[in-house]
Amino acid sequence: MAGEPVRIVLVEGLVQGAGARVGVRQFRSWTARSGAALPFAEEAQSNDRHRAAGRFLHVPVADVPACGSLRLDIAPGATPAPRDSDRARTSADPAVLENDHLRVTVDLREACIGSVVDKHTGRELVRQDAVIGFNGYVYDEYATAGAFNHQSSKTVADDSMHLLASRSTAPPAALVDRTSDATGQSQVYQCAPPERADSG
Repeated sequence: MAGEPVRIVLVEGLVQGAGARVGVRQFRSWTARSGAALPFAEEAQSNDRHRAAGRFLHVPVADVPACGSLRLDIAPGATPAPRDSDRARTSADPAVLENDHLRVTVDLREACIGSVVDKHTGRELVRQDAVIGFNGYVYDEYATAGAFNHQSSKTVADDSMHLLASRSTAPPAALVDRTSDATGQSQVYQCAPPERADSG
């Protein structure tokens, strides 16, 4: 199983040719002569005006000892390793993120996480009858007690929630980005907050 990604700065001068193909290998010790090829994802330099030209490599590294170190070698011209199956599983449904352990489904209609299933046990980890969806957005607006946007003598909050003027959840969301690479899967969905309904 792959570990957390390590971000490596690959300065352009270290490898002949901008964007030249490279490979990454993991060694169990500093003196080891053979190592395992690792998959990785590349990120372009975003601030070449103030930073050295080059690129970033995001490398998932597994089994890093708690008190110790590992060696990573970057070799020019090497063929990148195939992606770890734990991170490479891509669902046909763009709203689903999945690996060997979990299947996560985003409910775009409710703008929340609709389901998290433990694939080893089949157990659903998200309460399906919850009033507000898992990781859902709640929009609260507060005001004085007389009326919304109206001053009154009631300006201190208490358990009766006098100052809560309105409460609403997020409207349906739109999936705007989805990525899958050697470091894992991610998606971005957006929704606009409900329009504010002021009263005089």
